[in-house]
Amino acid sequence: MIDQNHFTATANLAAIDIAKDWNVALVQDIAGRPIQVANRGADHHCFVQFLRSLNGPVRIGLEPTGDYHRPIAHRLLKEGFQVVSIS
Repeated sequence: MIDQNHFTATANLAAIDIAKDWNVALVQDIAGRPIQVANRGADHHCFVQFLRSLNGPVRIGLEPTGDYHRPIAHRLLKEGFQVVSIS
């Protein structure tokens, strides 16, 4: 059993729900608010800038959906983030 009172994350965690037009990301930060990211370059750029503003490394999990995950996954990998596919 995990002792959640003593859990210390070694990285910022992000989960991205992939869809055709809009992705929704949940980032484990202080607020833990969901973030909407359109499947277009400008939104990907803003999302990358947000992730870079977090202290420490960022690990990102996403569920591949058709081919819709490819643009954002490629961009995040190109930027040096650790990205994993989760079925």
